Parts: sequence; C-alpha cells; structure tokens
Amino acid sequence: MNNIQPTLLHTMQKIIQLPIEHGVAWSVFAYAVNKDIINEHGQVDDLRAIIFPLGSFNTQQLAQQHVKKVMEETGHSYFIVSRYGLAVPITVKHDQDVIIDVPVDLQGKVIEMENEEFKHQKELFDKRQKLEKELMDECENELNVDHPEHFKRHAFVALKHYTDYLKHKQECEKSFELFTTRQQALQAHFTSHPEHERDFLDFYKNKLMARGEEQLYLSIEQAYKQYRDVLLYK
Repeated sequence: MNNIQPTLLHTMQKIIQLPIEHGVAWSVFAYAVNKDIINEHGQVDDLRAIIFPLGSFNTQQLAQQHVKKVMEETGHSYFIVSRYGLAVPITVKHDQDVIIDVPVDLQGKVIEMENEEFKHQKELFDKRQKLEKELMDECENELNVDHPEHFKRHAFVALKHYTDYLKHKQECEKSFELFTTRQQALQAHFTSHPEHERDFLDFYKNKLMARGEEQLYLSIEQAYKQYRDVLLYK
C-alpha cells in the first residue's frame, strides 16, 4: 500500500475502527481480476477487477456456507469472506492467507470442501468405533478377577459408594439436629399445654379434607400415631 495517498490511508484506518453492525459481521464477495492490466494498445486498462457483493452474515460459518452454495450453483471459484471493516487487497497474485481459490469440478461441486467433510466424517466414525471397542473390552475385563480392569472398576465404584454414603450421612446428621431442636420445643409446649394435642389431628383433617388432600392427611395421621412417643417423651 505504499502508493496509496496519505489522505486515503487516514480514511481507511477509520474504516477499520468502525464498530461491527449486528448481522453483517461477515461479508461474501465473488470477484474476477483483470490479469491483463496492459491492453493490446500498450495502455493501462481501466478495468482492474470485478466485484460481486453476495450478502452479509452474522457468523463466519454462515458466510462460508453461502460461498459453498454459490460455488455449486455457478462453478465460480474466486471468493472473499471478509470480516466487517477489514481490508482485503485484491492483486493479480493474491495473498493465499487472505484470498483462497477453491477448486470445483465440472458440475460445480466444491471438491476440496467435500473431501474435507468426508475426511472429517470418517475421522468421527473411526473414533466412535474405537471408543465402542474399548468400552466392550473394558466390560469384559471387569468381570475377570485376574485383570487390572477388575481392580479399577471395583475401586472406582467403591469410592463412589463411599462418597455417596458420607454425603448422605452428613445430610442425616443435619436432619437429626433439626429434628432434635423441634422435638425439644414440642415437648416443652406439650408439658405446658397437653390439651393442645387434642385438636391437632382434627385441625389437619378438616383443613386437608376440604382441599381434597385426603392421602396427605392419612399419611400425617399414620406417622403421628407411629412416632408420637418419640416426639413427646423420648
């Protein structure tokens, strides 16, 4: 860009600093470069390149998918996928890091992309097959008391069960602490007002029956009768 005027360089720097508009972060262009800058009369040709705007997209993936679609429909293989506000120099010998020629077959199919997709799918399939075989081997070896997998499996499961036990044990201890606090308060109240127990079940019976929650009342009634002595005396 050594031949660009200082004023243009300044305005181009401002373009690069523009905030990206939503939905137009990536743009797609088809192009054709005039490789014969000097025409048959020995003069510089006015035509340098032809650009075809093909739309703007929110993501690079959507832009690349659109390129593939247009390639297959037209057979054209010179495209630019550019981020909003970035400069893309177009020259007769273009920078392969910026502009990439993608080959197409006689039917306009994207050869390189399709080969890459096939390669990717095959890699996924091979990886899945390998994983399934490894899992099957592990399952068989876990049953063999003389195989290391047997030890690994039982060690892993034992650790899991023990950590689950510790977790539930802590939860049980916490629940018992809460129960003890309520039990002490209940016993102190019962000692002062034993007559309040008389209406306890009737209160819940009338309230829950009116709501259609008969099963909930029956479970409360059954549990209270079963654990009454624990709640009031122990």
